Amino acid sequence: MGRETHCSRCECRISEDEERWAFEEPYCDDCFGTQFSYCERCDTLIHAADGNYMQDTCYCDECYDKDFCSDDDAPDNPVILPMDREEIVNLCREWLSGKSKKKRHPLRINRNHFELDKIMERVGRVSRPVYVYGLLDRTQYDFCISPDLREEVNEFLILNGIYWKYFEIEGFRRLGFCKRLRYGESDNVVKLLKYICKARKKVLT
Repeated sequence: MGRETHCSRCECRISEDEERWAFEEPYCDDCFGTQFSYCERCDTLIHAADGNYMQDTCYCDECYDKDFCSDDDAPDNPVILPMDREEIVNLCREWLSGKSKKKRHPLRINRNHFELDKIMERVGRVSRPVYVYGLLDRTQYDFCISPDLREEVNEFLILNGIYWKYFEIEGFRRLGFCKRLRYGESDNVVKLLKYICKARKKVLT
């Protein structure tokens, strides 16, 4: 019988042929995928939150600085997405009219996970962006959130009568959605992301 161990993140049991290792700690495939990435250039293992993402690839700090932070490497004709073009036009109009407008940003996503690029385009630019990634379907939960999003997520689920189960992960402003939600319930995923990313007034105490 093969050796079994426990994931150092979610503590589920994993067999010897299923375990993934990072910094001398064992992980299940799901937790490894959400917590770590490999640099596209040098193949170094890094924490996903520490990666530098360019289009759909991840780079460590050293490789990112070498490849993208030099003036010689700047593209002559950078690709501009439709939502970027719209944002540029709106900012120009605001500036010409003398109005100030807070900068808005697209969601940060793992482009290797299916359907997230479509979800990002539907959400558009937001005042309070989050990092979104994909999960495999699990019976224990439907999506993952960082603890700072708990209150807003609970508000949204109650207001909309949605009964999704979530699992809390480490980090800040991070969400992971299982395949079933990304494909079958993308409308509600988009609504949730818009809800937690909208600007909120500060409450005076």
